[in-house]
Amino acid sequence: MTYTHPDALRRICEEIENTVWVSDREFFKSHPKRRHRLRPAMSAEISEHEITQGKALECPVGMQLAVVVKLIVPGVRTRWPFFVPAGPAPWDAFSEDYCREWYNSFTLINPDVKQMEADLVALARNGWKR
Repeated sequence: MTYTHPDALRRICEEIENTVWVSDREFFKSHPKRRHRLRPAMSAEISEHEITQGKALECPVGMQLAVVVKLIVPGVRTRWPFFVPAGPAPWDAFSEDYCREWYNSFTLINPDVKQMEADLVALARNGWKR
């Protein structure tokens, strides 16, 4: 494992909390009937990936990093990054069904996601939220 200075970890966690979490929280607050969101990755998420993986993110040519977000229960969300073709996209126009399909596709290739969701629901029932 690559060594990462604790200050770098603290700073990126604060940036995630102050940018990514705020954006997703506001999205679901503004769209109370939604449970899924698809959006471009934010710079803090790219930095988070690079710090946790210990190397620069290698984005394939012609692609960009996107994130699919699921609201598990109010106050608890998951975020999963993946590559999509680069270019402008109607991020705000993607429907709930479209975003859910992306999320479900992600869970098919990552079977541990369903167990993580169940664990998060259990934690939320015990009073843990962010």
